[in-house]
Amino acid sequence: MNDAKVIHEKGLMIPLMGLSIAALAAQILMVRIFSFTMNHGFVYMAVSLAMLGFGISGTLLSLVPQLKQSSPRSCLQFCCLGFSLSLVASMYVFGRFASLASPASGLSLMSPLAARLLLLSLPYVFAGLGIAVALLARKEGVGLRYSVNLAGSGLGCLLAYPLLTTWGAEAGLLVLGALVCFSGVFLGRLFWRLILLAGAISFLAFIPHAVDLFAFSPDNADQLADLIRQLEKDGHDPDDVKLEFEAWDPVGRIEVHSLPGDYGRMLHKAPVRFYSQDAGAGSVLLSLGDYPDLKESLTKGTLYGFASRLRPHAESLVIGIGGGPDLIAMLAADTKKVTAVEINGATVSMIGKDQAAFLGLENDLKSGRLALFHADGRGFVRRHGEAFDVIQMTGADTYAANPAGASILSEGYLYTIEAFRDYFHALKPGGITAVTRFGIESARVFNTAFQALNDVGVANPRDHLAVVAQGNGEIWSTVLMSKEPFSDADIAKLYALCKEGAPFAEKCWIPAYNAVGFRFDAPLHVTFEPRLPVDLESMGEKLEGDKWRLDPVNDDRPFFFQFLQRDGIGWQEVFDNQGFNKHHWDLPDYLRIALQVCGVALLLILLPLLRLGRGGASKGDMVCVGLGFVALGAGFMFLEVVLMQRCTLFLGHPNHAIVVVLFSLLLSSGLGSALSSQLPFSKKLIVWVSIVGVLVWTWYFKNNAQDWFEERLELSLWARSFQLMGWILPLGLLIGMPFPTFLSAVEEQRPQLSGWAWGANSFASVCASLIAIPVSMQLGFSFSFNLALLCYALALLAILAFMRPRAPQSR
Repeated sequence: MNDAKVIHEKGLMIPLMGLSIAALAAQILMVRIFSFTMNHGFVYMAVSLAMLGFGISGTLLSLVPQLKQSSPRSCLQFCCLGFSLSLVASMYVFGRFASLASPASGLSLMSPLAARLLLLSLPYVFAGLGIAVALLARKEGVGLRYSVNLAGSGLGCLLAYPLLTTWGAEAGLLVLGALVCFSGVFLGRLFWRLILLAGAISFLAFIPHAVDLFAFSPDNADQLADLIRQLEKDGHDPDDVKLEFEAWDPVGRIEVHSLPGDYGRMLHKAPVRFYSQDAGAGSVLLSLGDYPDLKESLTKGTLYGFASRLRPHAESLVIGIGGGPDLIAMLAADTKKVTAVEINGATVSMIGKDQAAFLGLENDLKSGRLALFHADGRGFVRRHGEAFDVIQMTGADTYAANPAGASILSEGYLYTIEAFRDYFHALKPGGITAVTRFGIESARVFNTAFQALNDVGVANPRDHLAVVAQGNGEIWSTVLMSKEPFSDADIAKLYALCKEGAPFAEKCWIPAYNAVGFRFDAPLHVTFEPRLPVDLESMGEKLEGDKWRLDPVNDDRPFFFQFLQRDGIGWQEVFDNQGFNKHHWDLPDYLRIALQVCGVALLLILLPLLRLGRGGASKGDMVCVGLGFVALGAGFMFLEVVLMQRCTLFLGHPNHAIVVVLFSLLLSSGLGSALSSQLPFSKKLIVWVSIVGVLVWTWYFKNNAQDWFEERLELSLWARSFQLMGWILPLGLLIGMPFPTFLSAVEEQRPQLSGWAWGANSFASVCASLIAIPVSMQLGFSFSFNLALLCYALALLAILAFMRPRAPQSR
């Protein structure tokens, strides 16, 4: 008798769970690794490569139907071993070629690098094949097995970040390999069990050597690499750059390096260390305790201390601390108390513990004059009960990827109109917000602050704004937004502080900063204040020109770092990135690779149709099955990605959003899947009710989420998380029903199409994951929700058409 007919469900569940956990956790680890090692335009590829592997597994099932008919036990054991070995092997190879990924080489599937990157899909081919074989082992119980798959994915989401922060990305990969091998030990032949057990033990044995095994190196086009190249030009040995601190964090990998010669000194005297997050987002750690003259120069000669001198004896909030120069300057300016908020927990640990003595901050931390918090700045401002005299952000971004995206492709909720309204309300009378950005970014900050002042009812916003710049070409500019209009005394003080700071700026010679394009040894000067006869409208048009868009951004389209005009990207620019500012490479690079990957996915969806058409499947059934599973995959991915992005502000951290949204969505979807096989209703009714429910929920969320978030932002993180999980629970229950119900119907009526359906669903997820963020970036999250609504509506029509009454088919 066929093994698939007598196999016990319990024998499949453990390896199915293991593969599901590891596949999702490995995707998250890959996002972090990609962000550290490569051009940020590649980062989204981590998810796309995984889904591409799942899709290829479906294509294999379609083209080689014997795989589905083989023993599920043996196939699952083989897939567990294949996933583990290929995950470790492909990441080993990746660690040795990732340095080839640079903006200069561009992003293209035609490049040699792309072929090597595609190796990273191989583990997910094994994972997808094993999961699909488990799902299709029998016609009965598809919903139950699919629920195990979804629950395992949810657990993988929970597991990824503890692995990252406790073990590091390198050891985490080996732990996942061992986990999958162990899960395969519980079924099948003794020979394979022994091999899997040996594999698991071997992976665990290599954990102490994981860093050397994978050898992940920083992106060679980022700031750390720029600094090292400049050191080499000046005759220094790169080996003299010493790693003083390192830590993996869900936000980004933190490194602190000591530097040789004058690069390790401020004005040839005070020790300097270089801080980087994901090899970019550079900052400096300054040890000025023994150099009071240089501490005074940092405070009076740079923008770091300007706001504190404008409002002396202040209670101040710093959002984004980097290497801590803001803290040193503000404390030296006789600030009463500094509250510092940082989204990267590893950075908080580095500043507050490992490097506190070097920075000279120990006494201020002990006395409470300096308080460090691991939180997002926006949420902290909303939930903190006290007001501030100064709120300061200096270059508060990562120029790195969050787990859902990269640089200009990720949201920036610190710089939206709603954020500036929050800052305005968190100021004491006479308080100011000081936001420092670079180049044309400051113009967008100014425009956003101007609009926020309008929104809170300020009669003449320009009276509340001023801009002070520093550096060659005015690279650093601080936009000052005051609670009250700037008085004549305030304006006079602006000019006086700039004049007073000129001789101090000359002493702010920091070669490590100079090497990455940021210089402080230039005088401060006022570029805008209310009395200056500046036509803001004409100034904006001059800055914006034909290519850059500097309009304010809001929470529905919070992509502050996307400056390209909506209609400013033509086909030529998508396939030729010459002439773009280095911080804007990501968009044309991303669009180029996204179009090519979507093309490959489409080809792999269509390829099996040649064989399936010859196998007796009607064109109508193929259209219904293909459209139904493509729409379900795309609709689910649109909802997943946009929900994570949209809930980032509410939960205060992109990683909180990923864990809460993805875990609750996958877990409740698993419950819905299990429930769908137990309900005493027809498959057609289950599909009809569940998809209509998804449409209603999505429409309601799109139109009411903002008000719901606003009412609950001041609750604790746990309260917000549980309330959001409660809201997502009904969506997950409904989403989990259509896929297994439809797959079971296909397996019953057109079994030759079930493997292809699995692949089409995965390929659609590839395309939707690539499309969701650019669409949101250009048209807003509300439009992406509309796309999800459209996908589920199409899925409903296609599934109902497939389930139409028909004559029994002989088999």
